[in-house]
Amino acid sequence: MVKTDFSKNYSVLIDCPDCYLDVLSIFLRFLNKNWVQRECPVYISTQNKEIESPKNVYFIKCGENKNSIQRSVFAMQRISTKYIITLNSDDFIAGKISNQNIERLIDFMASHDAEYMQIWKLKNKEQRKYRTDLKDIYYRNRKARYSKSLMANIWNKNRYIDLFSSTNENGWSIEGLWLKECLESEQGYDTDYYYCDSDPLLILHAISKGCWIRKSYRKLRRMGFSKEELSHRKRLSIRATIKQNCSMFLLNHFSSKTFLKFKTISARKNRNTTDY
Repeated sequence: MVKTDFSKNYSVLIDCPDCYLDVLSIFLRFLNKNWVQRECPVYISTQNKEIESPKNVYFIKCGENKNSIQRSVFAMQRISTKYIITLNSDDFIAGKISNQNIERLIDFMASHDAEYMQIWKLKNKEQRKYRTDLKDIYYRNRKARYSKSLMANIWNKNRYIDLFSSTNENGWSIEGLWLKECLESEQGYDTDYYYCDSDPLLILHAISKGCWIRKSYRKLRRMGFSKEELSHRKRLSIRATIKQNCSMFLLNHFSSKTFLKFKTISARKNRNTTDY
């Protein structure tokens, strides 16, 4: 029997509404710099627009009246690879990427019939409770905060489509439901959902509530991005920045119950993320 090379059967999907194309242009500069030897195709799901892009980057125009999840489903139905790395346009790839490391994770998913692997590295120890036979990969702890997240992951494409084809929820409301689910879950783990702790895609999260995260803005300026390049949107307010910093501290140091209580208290009725 000829062994199938699953490592070649993956692509990258970045969701980007048209109003985030200014952010996408910076994302693509990071992509070109830090994943020079990439061989996999990169797809970008937008509404109706596209911008100049590097080689092997393709736009999938999904039309109006679709949220982030619906655009991703629409795009995945037009992508042929079995495994898809999903990112948002404000999750910049801020470190050098090894094709060999990514392919190792894809091969692991194929050999274990995995549906999902989170590759957004977190500091809290809850994620690292249930070990697998690889030192940097763990079973998904149902009780862990963000044990399922949409920020940076590898999905079995068919699983994603099955989960989300019939929903009207956007990415933020889906993650809210998942956070509630982790609080109500019994201790235990899933054998088809995994967490990778080795940071294969070093992510710089740049935008919150439609504004630059101040820490990320300062880092971009130090990296040589001009004020003019970053001037298309405001920086996060001081008040919102304090809330975000508190949220991340609670995420990494306190129980799920405390973290979710803070998230509920600090939630606003009107969010700037609705365009996404």
